[in-house]
Amino acid sequence: MKLLEVQPALVTNCEALQVLQSKRSKGADRSRPASESQLRKALLDSYGPQPDAAAVNSFLEGVKDLPLEKLQLLHLVNLRPTKLVDLYLIIPDCELRQGRMGSNEPQGSAYFDLHAALAEETLMPAKLIHGAAKIAPSLDPATGTPDLEAEHPLDMPLWMLKGLLRQGSAEARQPAFYGKRLRRKLKAGAACEDLRVRCPYFYDVGCLLHASGAATPDLTAFLNETFTDRYKDMLVHSLGGDSGREIMRLQGRLSAEEAVLFEAGRSAVIELQQWRGSRGIPVVQVATSKRQRLAAASAASRTPLASIENVQ
Repeated sequence: MKLLEVQPALVTNCEALQVLQSKRSKGADRSRPASESQLRKALLDSYGPQPDAAAVNSFLEGVKDLPLEKLQLLHLVNLRPTKLVDLYLIIPDCELRQGRMGSNEPQGSAYFDLHAALAEETLMPAKLIHGAAKIAPSLDPATGTPDLEAEHPLDMPLWMLKGLLRQGSAEARQPAFYGKRLRRKLKAGAACEDLRVRCPYFYDVGCLLHASGAATPDLTAFLNETFTDRYKDMLVHSLGGDSGREIMRLQGRLSAEEAVLFEAGRSAVIELQQWRGSRGIPVVQVATSKRQRLAAASAASRTPLASIENVQ
């Protein structure tokens, strides 16, 4: 047999079963290979004697505008996942695609982001506006009673506080890591403060509070000023040639968001040095410490005028 024209295409299990069923209805079932019978039996166990081709076509029509590849669509039709973990195995970077797949969450949603989930686990001081029955053992075991009275102060996770704020059942209080005492310390020397101990997700929690309407009017300006001051120090140390001890000391003071930026800067420097080395470009060591800058300035001042003119 000679192939006159090749037309590669992806065939679903439902379509394959339809082809096998039509061939079987024409008779001559004995002349077919055993593998074809085994395939037909496996497909019948999966789809039944009457595959619902209309449902498959309706599904493909409904997802045609989503950013999915043909092979991923084929796996969705054939495997028909019913659990979230199965969907993650079929579609890589599922959490990044969610914002582009018609969900109610905004693009780039952090619903499946581990850091966003941990940030919402931060305990926030709050006060109940109304009383609550039979939840004291879970939220505040120190009360010794099953019920919580109105105006009762307690600490609760941020994700719970956001829901109670929307319902008007709780009132948020300013946490200590945004208080006046820490603000004075950060204003005196923002780069020296250990934010990882204060709040690992210092900026994310502030943004979530602002989005829920529970932040003070000056919180956004305070976060912006703090990040600006600390970013300068991170930039110098991540792009410079500091020792491993200095880098570890700095990383111990960074919040989770700052640590991501710091590692990105370090990776960029390493990639740049590798790129320079692959092309024979000499690697320039940046003078970051005060002693290195003074030594470089002193060496430049001792350079003869004639050599400077030759360089020019």
